[in-house]
Amino acid sequence: MVSFSKAVPFVSTVDYSEEEEDESQNLHRSEFHHARDALCSIFLSLALPTIVAVAVLVADVRSLKFTTIHAVVTDNRASISVAVQIVSVILGLLQIEAVDQLFSLATQSHLTKVPTSLGALQFWNGIRSRTMNWNLKPKLFVLLCVYLLLAAIPATIWTGALTPVVTSKNVTSTTRIPQYVNMSLLKEYPSEIGKSGPSLRNDKGFFTYSVGVQYAELLTQTLSTAISDEGSPRHHIKYDNSEFLYIGRSYGLGSSVGLIDDAFLGNSLAKSYQYQERGYESQVSCSYNTSVPFFQIYPNSVEDMLYAAKGYLPDSIKPEYSLYVGHSTDAIVAFGVTAQPIEPTSLTRYFGIGAGKSYQTLNSIQCKVDFLPSTFDVSVNILGRNITVSKASTASDGSAPIPDLNIDQSGKLSHVAMRQIELYSNDLTSIYQSLVGNALNFSISDLQTQKLVNQSVADSNLKETTLAAVEISFAAMLDDIMVGYASAQLMIAKDSTDVPAIITTSAIRFGKSIYIYLIIGINAFVMLLMLEEAIRTRGWRDSSQFDYADFAQLAFASSRGGTELAESMEAIVAEAEREKHSKSKGARIARLLVPWSSYDPQLKVLVRDNGKEQSKDGLGRFTLGIA
Repeated sequence: MVSFSKAVPFVSTVDYSEEEEDESQNLHRSEFHHARDALCSIFLSLALPTIVAVAVLVADVRSLKFTTIHAVVTDNRASISVAVQIVSVILGLLQIEAVDQLFSLATQSHLTKVPTSLGALQFWNGIRSRTMNWNLKPKLFVLLCVYLLLAAIPATIWTGALTPVVTSKNVTSTTRIPQYVNMSLLKEYPSEIGKSGPSLRNDKGFFTYSVGVQYAELLTQTLSTAISDEGSPRHHIKYDNSEFLYIGRSYGLGSSVGLIDDAFLGNSLAKSYQYQERGYESQVSCSYNTSVPFFQIYPNSVEDMLYAAKGYLPDSIKPEYSLYVGHSTDAIVAFGVTAQPIEPTSLTRYFGIGAGKSYQTLNSIQCKVDFLPSTFDVSVNILGRNITVSKASTASDGSAPIPDLNIDQSGKLSHVAMRQIELYSNDLTSIYQSLVGNALNFSISDLQTQKLVNQSVADSNLKETTLAAVEISFAAMLDDIMVGYASAQLMIAKDSTDVPAIITTSAIRFGKSIYIYLIIGINAFVMLLMLEEAIRTRGWRDSSQFDYADFAQLAFASSRGGTELAESMEAIVAEAEREKHSKSKGARIARLLVPWSSYDPQLKVLVRDNGKEQSKDGLGRFTLGIA
């Protein structure tokens, strides 16, 4: 065994100084430069990760989203992913490099105070170089593995913090909607050929002020499909070429969608938009009225195959009167609407139904329609080509609810819209059957089916089902009539106004919040660790300039010990290796006894043989110190 005294306990020191004062000054300057270089090196390693981390944090806190790069990101996903991986690895390596430098400075300082085993030195070197060393003791090997795994985490988290994510961005804009300032064209037009109201046909569709007559087929479809047998919201197409459809009730709104919103529809990034519009919520309530003066069909023909439907309605000044064609009254379904109301400005209107024997369940139905001024949210899904209208709870800017103002103080709009019901029924009764009656029967059947599905039993009260079906069907019909007039105001009368709109566009944001905050946490931890080490080591002035991971410094310093040190160490290691029947440890001396030092001309490498004969590792018997 080579003892501490026999095995060259200290390597001789060569003194290149001529005077002690110069030597002290040189040492001071050397320590100052070393501390300065260490601090600059760590700061440079953390500078770029800190800047990027703060930038993505600010972007996340301010919810910054970018539309200009959306096409680049979505069209080049593979290339963007590769670029993000590269940048993430670089930033992660810089953070880990700062940790490695702190570890290096701490261990260099430790070497000047406490002798360290060469086995531990190998472990330190593995930490510094971030490479696996299979020759370490199990405990140190596990610690090295844990560190290497932890060192890979920052780059992975950076990927989550920098990956572009497709999201949505709300942009404030305006859109045009119809108004009823110019109502000169809004009136009841006769149903005779050549006497209908103004109409317009273009690439956007067909628009008219004779809604009940010109849209008769579409309104019939509305009556027959107003109720779904499974109870889901009604899906119904707009009466133009926009190919948009409503989900649920339209309340007569959303007419401008697809007609004058080309700026939104032409935006490739636009996903949806929303605005508020005032209108009417038409509430229909029906009951049976069997009183004699009520509107009904009289059995005696006025002329050959012509039968009169006449009688009073609750808001009539005079009895209503209209003629219907048929072999008899059996196939006639007549709608009566007040032509001259008692209160022209009233927002409560009435209509009645007179029907023959073939549609007996519809006979003597009286319905009241309340037009309630309301403000609605109109949501337009551009990608799905659908419109959803719902009552607004607050103003478009999120403030308190706005008052529900009447869009037509004269009552003309609600009156003309109601009169279309009578004109419509006049045109759709043939001598054999009533298309209107058939359409209503379809809705009644759908409601019966819906009740059967929901209640698992058939509803025996047909009259209640009939009344409910009529209420739903006519509410839907009135909604579509109001949309027809709103479209005419836009396209024919050009009567419109601007309202605020919020358009939702596709955008890009960087990373997810959880990864961004993790990166900030890692960066802050490293900076706090640096601060703590700087305070503890007085700016690393106590740290040795000898870098054990620098093979040039290690070789140069070790060579000062002469051949006696090397021969003693080789003898001990050779003996240990022979006992283990292995030659693998011989190369470890070569890996440890390397490099260079130009900083401190008085550097000493202190090596001691601890004399632990039971040690199976030859290198483990040595401790190394720096002085």
